[in-house]
Amino acid sequence: MQPNGKYVVYVKKEGAWQEVGSISFDMYFRERQIDLTDHKSDNGTIEVRIVQEGGGAAHIDSVTLGDKSPIEVRDIENGLKKLSGKDFDVIDAFNKSIEMTFPVSRENKILKLTARVESTIISKVPFQFPIVNLYREMSPASKFYTYEMGTRKTDSPLFQQYSLTGSGHPSGYTYGWVSNDKENVYVKIDFTPDNTMDGDKDYASVYVKTEGGVKEFRVSMKDMTWGTPTFTYTDKVNYQHKVYDFVIPLKEIGITDAGTADEITLAFAAYGTAAPPGGAFNPSSNNYLVVYTIGDINGQIVNSVGNPVGAEITISNAIGNQFNPSVAFNTIANQYLVVWNDNSDIYGQLVNANGTLAGSNFPISTAANGQENPSVAYNSSTNQYLVVWHDHRNGISNLDIYGQLVDSVGNLVGSEIAVSTAANNQIMPSVTYNSSTNQYLVVWHDTRSGTNSHIYGQLVNAIGTLSGSNFPISTAANGYDPSVVYNSSTNQYLVVWTDTRSASAIYGRYLDTSGGLMGDDFFIAASYDISHAVANTNRGNYLVAWYNNAGTYTWVIFPRSSTNVPTMNEWGRILFILFAGSGAVYYLRRQKKAKS
Repeated sequence: MQPNGKYVVYVKKEGAWQEVGSISFDMYFRERQIDLTDHKSDNGTIEVRIVQEGGGAAHIDSVTLGDKSPIEVRDIENGLKKLSGKDFDVIDAFNKSIEMTFPVSRENKILKLTARVESTIISKVPFQFPIVNLYREMSPASKFYTYEMGTRKTDSPLFQQYSLTGSGHPSGYTYGWVSNDKENVYVKIDFTPDNTMDGDKDYASVYVKTEGGVKEFRVSMKDMTWGTPTFTYTDKVNYQHKVYDFVIPLKEIGITDAGTADEITLAFAAYGTAAPPGGAFNPSSNNYLVVYTIGDINGQIVNSVGNPVGAEITISNAIGNQFNPSVAFNTIANQYLVVWNDNSDIYGQLVNANGTLAGSNFPISTAANGQENPSVAYNSSTNQYLVVWHDHRNGISNLDIYGQLVDSVGNLVGSEIAVSTAANNQIMPSVTYNSSTNQYLVVWHDTRSGTNSHIYGQLVNAIGTLSGSNFPISTAANGYDPSVVYNSSTNQYLVVWTDTRSASAIYGRYLDTSGGLMGDDFFIAASYDISHAVANTNRGNYLVAWYNNAGTYTWVIFPRSSTNVPTMNEWGRILFILFAGSGAVYYLRRQKKAKS
């Protein structure tokens, strides 16, 4: 957990409030506790004050003392009901002081607090319905629902879509009803994931496709021209949440006579501080962009079961050599950024979700003497990328790690960042983005000791400044070619690398969000060569992959069947195992080239 703020706990003693401790929280609802055993009561009750400090929006779901709910909550509407159970029926606690009274248990005086505190920087991405519009700007080319005029009753929703949140709010269904009369279209959106009141930050929109283009009708606490927002209970969930009611005059969408219109096409959006998660692939199309080099930089859209979508993409075929590509997905622009070595410089190219190029190749770094081996990560909070590479500007035997922020349309943001300029060589960087701290972690292998190669890291703030200094991750001899990934489920980093402390092997280490080392280096696999990757499944697990570079081999995708099961003797090293949704299994294996 990377705390965003805290709750300070006081107990009333002899008529005065006495501070007894504080509890830190991040954006997720968590139960944490503090021991009040040393605080006695003369009348069978204990008065407690909880004061929220720091961070952004803050909410309390439940408070118990000795596993008993409060018998009084002062000055909070429905306070007793809301704080009596862990049910997402929450109270607003931001910068507030909340007082309550508890009965005293002789055996148990543990105060348990279930609460959250958001970061001051939050996602601005709304949920979109149909879901295929998620992370995309609305346009006439977007997907829409069709509503047949006069045919739908208010008890039959036009859509019902499960909304998975990445913001600490409860995931749940969003419902939308549409009806009409001779003058208006009526829309109700029951947005169950938004269980918090956040003022003007919360809104819902109805998009109607008209002859003049797409027209948006937005409702919020600030703008109630087209309807009203409420924070209420419905039969869909047992906690208060946002519901939006729209009244849109037919004339506003170009219909002067309801009897002449057969149907209208609509789409919807809803946003609170409840927001969808980001992603390393394109969640709206459930596709990946795979990039590779065959002299030029090429790519291929691949769907979730490993099948290619469309033709191979030529990303760069400039004169000379293009190699070492890296790719990241932008969840807001619905685009990829591909970066690579272009001869001795670092170049980039934006690629649309459908595989077409957005603009042309653009330089990211053309500094003196050359740059190599870029890695890129996307920041959903700033809508920017961080590209890192190792750099020859200070000499061939004194390589350093540099970086550059790039905005969503390919413009360079600020000047280049000197991530590490320590003595000797720092090479082969890898970068990942941490959504909980709004920071990047860059890792590389480092010979500053003058003898062995060690694994080092550096936290980089979203604005491009360094957070602290370079720090060692592994100083065992020798570590090479690290990769890093952030896991939002466990709020940790995993760094993996090739290690030759005894024989060639793959090792790893966990880091907390401040770069603190968690446990020791741990062994993953033996007798393998360099080049590997880590991927986060968002379920607390990782996939680590590598290859063995012995012999003359090429790599092919190979399906497993009941009569064709791979063996290490027959196939050599297996790189990836891909599980298809149908239960089929595919292996990426190496195959000897033909003698010709």
